[in-house]
This record gives sequence, C-alpha cells and structure tokens, in this order.
Amino acid sequence: MILAPTDLPIDPSGIFFVLQLWHTDSVMTLDPNHLFVYGTLRKGFPHPLASRLSQEADHVGIAVWQGRLYNLGPYPGAVPSSKPYHRVVGDLFLLPNPSQALGWLDRYEGCSKDCSHPHQYARQVVRVQIGDATVQTWTYIYLGDLQRAELLSHGDYRRVRSR
Repeated sequence: MILAPTDLPIDPSGIFFVLQLWHTDSVMTLDPNHLFVYGTLRKGFPHPLASRLSQEADHVGIAVWQGRLYNLGPYPGAVPSSKPYHRVVGDLFLLPNPSQALGWLDRYEGCSKDCSHPHQYARQVVRVQIGDATVQTWTYIYLGDLQRAELLSHGDYRRVRSR
C-alpha cells in the first residue's frame, strides 16, 4: 500500500530515545546510512548526480520530513520546522557505502571540508516518515537567506519541476 504524503504521520514532539535500537511496526532506527533527498537528486530527475545516486544506492521509497521547502530557482532548499503540518516530500535511499557516497554528495552540495565558506547547505541527521516507520537519515539543510525564496507550501519539488 502506498500512502499519500498527507497520510503519513509526523511526530511533532521531536523526542527520540537512544535506547530504542530495534525495529517495531512504528519505529525503525538505524545508523545514518540513509539519505533523504528532496530536490535535484530525487529519483528520476534529469541530473547526472541523481542518476549516480540511483545507481550507487538503493531507493527505499517516498518519505516525508517535518520541514519547509523553498524554491531557490534552479534547485530547492529545505529547513526544519516545529510545525507538524509543514512537510517536505522526498526520496529515501539506503547508502551501501555511506562514507564514499557522502563524500561526493558533500562536494555537490558545497559543504565538504574542501568547499569555501560560507556553505549554502549543511548535512544533518533528521528523522523522516516512510509508511509506518520513522527512519534516521542524512539530509542537506539550507543555510542561506530565504527572504526572496518562494515557499512551496505543498512541500514537493517534483511539482515545481513539472510545471
């Protein structure tokens, strides 16, 4: 069964217990060997690195993160939100070799140690919902100015790219 993003529950508490290290019907916790992408790296997007990610990682499915998504022109940016109705839709990937993949992904996102400062993005661990599970995953948080950016209240960059 596939749930629409609006059907997926988001836990607004933000509380995560470190001792919860098992898989149940509602919570799956993992080392951050997953990646949540919400923009040009999404599955099926016509970007060379989206193709590379799809080849090197396993697509788990569509997931939702509690955040706000902004259209920055050629790409989006997302920031966390405390409001449970703010949602960012994206793709969750399992990274078979996280250190290798995160190296080239950090360079692409401009936040590797070799990239000049200030960085536009930072890689952080967040929790996303996929089906009935909550998964800890890496994602890239936008750090830039959002005053002139268009808020995408629907939270899905795919809808912007299809217009």
